[in-house]
Amino acid sequence: MATRSRDIVVPNDLEDANRISKGASEYAEMCSGCHLAPGMERTEISRGLHPRAPELRRKTDLTPAEQFWIVKHGVKMTGMPAWGVTHNDELLWDVVAFVRKLPELTPEQYETLVKDAPETRRADEGNGDGRPPTKRGAPAPVICPQPCIKRRSCAWAPYAVTKREVTGLQVTCPLLYGPHPCASCM
Repeated sequence: MATRSRDIVVPNDLEDANRISKGASEYAEMCSGCHLAPGMERTEISRGLHPRAPELRRKTDLTPAEQFWIVKHGVKMTGMPAWGVTHNDELLWDVVAFVRKLPELTPEQYETLVKDAPETRRADEGNGDGRPPTKRGAPAPVICPQPCIKRRSCAWAPYAVTKREVTGLQVTCPLLYGPHPCASCM
């Protein structure tokens, strides 16, 4: 990791409250299901990852540049995605700023930061698929692992929505519980 991240220029404002606040929103949406948060019990997702995702509420020896490289490029052979594909560097640095602050936070401080975080936009001003961008507090898209209720492959299956809660993620599949825009499945 040190070799790959050695040429990364670290911003000098990682302790900025606004940057940390933006990172809190992104962390709650993208990271907490696997890496957890203060006061959060292990989720079904975090318990099922092999290798286990590090709990980022604990202190790390990684440098900010190493953390940025991991967030941007992911880690092969693990469940860690490459967020640089869908997020710009500025937003990823916000996440790094927050992750560096995370070990100092109580559960109450974490919840307040997430609740009060500003809205953020992805690099492409959307989710890359024509839908509007995910906003703070809005459901985040997840890939639905279930086949269509009619046992056909469904182009809309990736749009199952999540409901974020302190205890983890709950998935609601629109194939079973909500309006479903795919005519081939009706």
